[in-house]
Amino acid sequence: MANALNGIGDDQDLRAALGWFHEIDPTSGGLAKRIISAQEFFRAHAAERELQWPEPTDLLMKSDLIASYLAQADAFLQEPRSYDLTLAAHIVPFIKHIGMGLKVLRRMPGVVDRARRLLNPKQEHPDGALYELIAAIRYAHEEFEVEFVPESACRSADLRVGPPDSTKDLYIECKRLRPSDYELREKASIKALFAPLARLIHERRLSVFVDVQFVAELTKVPRTYLADRVASAAQAPLQLLNGYPWRDRYAEGVVRQTHIAHVRADTDEHGPLIVGPKMWRLLTGEVLQSGSYHVALQAKSDDRDPRYVDDVLYASVLSWQCLAPESIDARARHISSLLARIDRQLEMAPMGIAHIGMYAERDTVSADLRRARNIAAVRRFRANSKLTDVYLHYYLPRISENHSWTIDETADSSSRLDAPLLDDPRLLFHGDSMLDTDVAAWHLQFPPAVS
Repeated sequence: MANALNGIGDDQDLRAALGWFHEIDPTSGGLAKRIISAQEFFRAHAAERELQWPEPTDLLMKSDLIASYLAQADAFLQEPRSYDLTLAAHIVPFIKHIGMGLKVLRRMPGVVDRARRLLNPKQEHPDGALYELIAAIRYAHEEFEVEFVPESACRSADLRVGPPDSTKDLYIECKRLRPSDYELREKASIKALFAPLARLIHERRLSVFVDVQFVAELTKVPRTYLADRVASAAQAPLQLLNGYPWRDRYAEGVVRQTHIAHVRADTDEHGPLIVGPKMWRLLTGEVLQSGSYHVALQAKSDDRDPRYVDDVLYASVLSWQCLAPESIDARARHISSLLARIDRQLEMAPMGIAHIGMYAERDTVSADLRRARNIAAVRRFRANSKLTDVYLHYYLPRISENHSWTIDETADSSSRLDAPLLDDPRLLFHGDSMLDTDVAAWHLQFPPAVS
C-alpha cells in the first residue's frame, strides 16, 4: 500500500496547478480547508455500505464539487487514502493540463476572475469552467493571444482570441455535456437490480462472475431478475466448466465462478489488495470497463485504508451492458439543441468557434452511433451567427491498475471555411504527433495489465 506520508507519486504540473489555485483563492486559505474536508468526506464513505462497495461518484462531496476535484490531485501527491483510480482518470488529466499551460495562462486577461468563479463552492458543474481553461491553453499554444470575456447579463462567448497585437475578433464558446436524465435513471436502475443480488451473495457467500447484456430497458427488468438467475445457477446439480448461460426477453448472460484463489494468492504474496481494477482482473480474468461493474465481497479491511482488503472469504462481480435499442438511442443523443444555444451565444461575434466536450459512451455501439449522429447534426445545422468551426471532443478515461491516470481524446472538426482553424482538433494534447483520428479511442485496446 502506498505510504500515506509520501503520496502515490510526484507530478510538477499537478503541483503547479494546485499552487496556482491556492494562490488566487480569494478566501486566503479557505480552499486548503475545503480540500481537506473533501478528503475527509471521501474516506468516510469509501468503505462498504449496504452490502455493496460505493461507486466512485459517491465519494465526491456534492456540496463542493470543485474541492473534491482538486482533492484528487492533492491526494495523488500526498494523501493516497483519498485517491481513487476511477475518479482520477476523469479529473486529474484536466488539472495536470492546466499546470502544463500555467505559464501562458497567467498572461491572459480575465483568467483570475474566471478561475475564482470556478473555485466557488456553489459552482455545481465545474467541468465547464475547467474546460474553458483547457481551451484557452490550446489556443495560446497556437500562438494566439487569448483573453477571457467578462461575465455579463448579455449573451457572450467564453474567450476572445486573435493573432499577436491585433483585434481579437475570434470568439470561442466551450461546452461540456453532462449525463442525460436517461443515463442517470439507467444508473439508478442497475444499482436497484444489483441490490437483491448483493444480498444473495452475502447470504450464500458466493464467488460468482455475472456477465450480462440486457436487451430490454433496465426499467422494464424485474428487480429480482439477476438474483433469480444466480440462484438458479447456484442450485444446478452439475458444475459446468464454462459457467451457466441464459437468454430470455430481458437479457443474455452467463454465471461463472470467480478466480477467488488468484486474489488470495496475490494477497498472500503482496499483502492487502485495493478493491479496484487489479482485483477485478484477478477475479474475472478480464479487464472491466469503468462504470460497467459492481462488486460484493467479504474480507478483512486494512486499518489504514478500508479499501485495501486481505483474507478474502468470497467475492462476486457483476459486469453489464444495455444493448436495448431504446437505451442506445437515448444515450446516443445528438447535439442539435446545444448548437442552437451556442449560436445564440455567438450572435454578436464577428467570427465564432465552438468546442463541445463529452465523455465517450461505455460501449462501442452507442459510442459509434453518437459520434455519427453528432457529425450529421453539425452538418445539418444552419447557424444564424458567424459560427465557422465546430469541434467535437470525446474523452475516454482509461481505468487501469498500472496507470495513475490515463485519458484518450477523439476529436472531429467541421468548418464553413476551406479548412478548420486547428490542424489538430484535440484540446488535451499539443506539440506531439497527430494520431490516426479515423480510429476512435473506444476501438483501441486497454493498457496492458501487470501482475
